[in-house]
Amino acid sequence: MAAKRTARDTAACESPCCSNPDADSLQAVLALVPDAAANRGFVQVARLGAFLDEQGATLPEDHRDVVWVDPVNAFSGTPLLRDVIAAADERTDPLADELGIELSQVRQVAVAGELPDATQLLTGAMDPDAVEEALGDDPFWSSREEVLQHDGEEYYSWGGDDEIQPEGRSPVRNLGIGGRLWVDDGAAAFTTNTATMEAFLDGCSGAAPTLADDADLLGIAERLEAFEGAFDATFTDRVRTGADLDAAAPPSGGAGDDAPTTLEGAVAYGFASGPSEDPEQARILLVVASETAEQAEANEGRLLERIDDDPSITGVPWSEQLRVERSGVDGRFLVVDLRADNASLLEAALFREDPLVISEP
Repeated sequence: MAAKRTARDTAACESPCCSNPDADSLQAVLALVPDAAANRGFVQVARLGAFLDEQGATLPEDHRDVVWVDPVNAFSGTPLLRDVIAAADERTDPLADELGIELSQVRQVAVAGELPDATQLLTGAMDPDAVEEALGDDPFWSSREEVLQHDGEEYYSWGGDDEIQPEGRSPVRNLGIGGRLWVDDGAAAFTTNTATMEAFLDGCSGAAPTLADDADLLGIAERLEAFEGAFDATFTDRVRTGADLDAAAPPSGGAGDDAPTTLEGAVAYGFASGPSEDPEQARILLVVASETAEQAEANEGRLLERIDDDPSITGVPWSEQLRVERSGVDGRFLVVDLRADNASLLEAALFREDPLVISEP
């Protein structure tokens, strides 16, 4: 028998963790991510609601009609979301079947940190009662379900930390790890171990800081919110140096023999991508945080110079991959509005250790 929740299914939750976030807000996502080095290094947000709104689609019934793969209007997704969507069709919603959260209820899905300690988040309009019912009906995981508490917050738990149970593999649990699940009316969090779940609960309850307490990342999120139709957003404080770029370059010297143009004092950056006014061009909004406003002013020219003059690690000039629509400085933050043939350009460059943004301390 599945354990039953006791507090949150019969009364309004009074914990800060149960306050409904703005389901489309990037700042609300950061307020749910614990402040840890791995999380500051990588947060990816897939804005499923905005992506489907652009196509006038609802899941799962319009699954066949949704254009998921398009270089201009690409939807990168997160590991959890990609697995669920790959297994969905017009009549099948794996997320609803397994966790009681319908894809149509989800506005944003985020992943922060690195596996196995990543935190996966969903924002939208959740129904905790539907979640409990779906979990109790699961033919495999219901018999392994427990309800645990951390500082008064209840969450679901299945199996040991990062324990793989191959017979329990599914679109939600592609490795067969039962994991930990917390859910309320406006958000849900899924982790594969207890320590990561407890860190999440400490952050969202106010007992520990979150990434929304980081002035650099919060300032980036505030400025990315201006791109209301963005399909995704990425945040990182892992700003590479020129030496990092040289080390990542292939032996043939694809990045060129000349030293790359670097910024100074850049401490974090983020970018959001989505459609532009030109159907043949994606819009990428880039925001770079510097230590001082003076550095941000100087970095505007340096970044534009890097785009004009430098090649990427592939040897292709940045100027052939990007076009600057406009740029400006807002306090310590450099804001650059870009156009590209491929919406995933900066994300792909980040993953291959070839970021556009490089800086010296």
